[in-house]
Amino acid sequence: MRDRFRLTRVRRWAPWLALAPVALVGALAGAIAWRVSARVRATLHPPRAPIVAPDGLTDVRDVRFAAADGIELHGWYVPSRNGAAVILGHGWGADRGAMLPEARALAERGYGVLLFDWRGHGESGGTRTTWGVDEQRDFDAAIAFVTARPDVDSTRIGAIGFSMGGMVVAQVAERDPRVRAVAVEGAFTSLEDEMRHDEGKWKWWSGSVAVWTLRLAGVAVERERPIDGICRLSPRPLLVIDGSVDADLPVSVARHMYAQACAPKQLWIIPGATHRTYAASAGREFGARLGAFFDDGLRPRDGRGLTAARVP
Repeated sequence: MRDRFRLTRVRRWAPWLALAPVALVGALAGAIAWRVSARVRATLHPPRAPIVAPDGLTDVRDVRFAAADGIELHGWYVPSRNGAAVILGHGWGADRGAMLPEARALAERGYGVLLFDWRGHGESGGTRTTWGVDEQRDFDAAIAFVTARPDVDSTRIGAIGFSMGGMVVAQVAERDPRVRAVAVEGAFTSLEDEMRHDEGKWKWWSGSVAVWTLRLAGVAVERERPIDGICRLSPRPLLVIDGSVDADLPVSVARHMYAQACAPKQLWIIPGATHRTYAASAGREFGARLGAFFDDGLRPRDGRGLTAARVP
């Protein structure tokens, strides 16, 4: 009788016991999804730090201009002395000060440089970032600002962007022929690829949660895919830069971006550089390489060398 009673209890509980592993896996998946989603939502509102004076730049002017949707953007502009100008776009969570090494190197060679804060960053307007999607409007406005400058030849405008800024620069330049030379530092091939890499601890699951969190927050992830049009930059020159130990952007990603691009193109993997130490790791070569790239890419159309231009 006792054995029959035990057998009945086992049979009664067997289906529930069989479901226990499934419930455990579901609970774990739910906990992972909640943590990843919370982390990704937080990235839409990066912290802002006070903007400090631009050390090493002379004749710097505070400037403001507006994106097409009315967001006011704040930046610094150094007038051109050679008729050419380069627009610089920083990465996520930073501000225009993060691009000072590039700005100093180019300004020393006579280039006009525009450094500005993306929406939701630094001193610019906007309540959030969209990881480079709506920021494309910001870069459109930056091109319009530089093009209208009296010290700049509108056929000699270049751009360099870091990380998120690199994706924006590459994508906008692909459709805007006014950008004559493009350099991207530590930039992913697409926003989806970046999210899957950044939140890839749990492989497909956590990466997918990250992507869908952005979509549910109103970020059009599919609109940030510079890899799709990178070849259309040609015949304008492209410089792809990465660090050999950059954990945020594996070298394989930079090599893929370079492989998909069309000539003329260059790939520079800086030995020993992490995501934040490109300029420090390369030393003097950093400014020399950037300068040589833009000297060639922004040479006047009539073939003459870079010449000084009057600065108003």
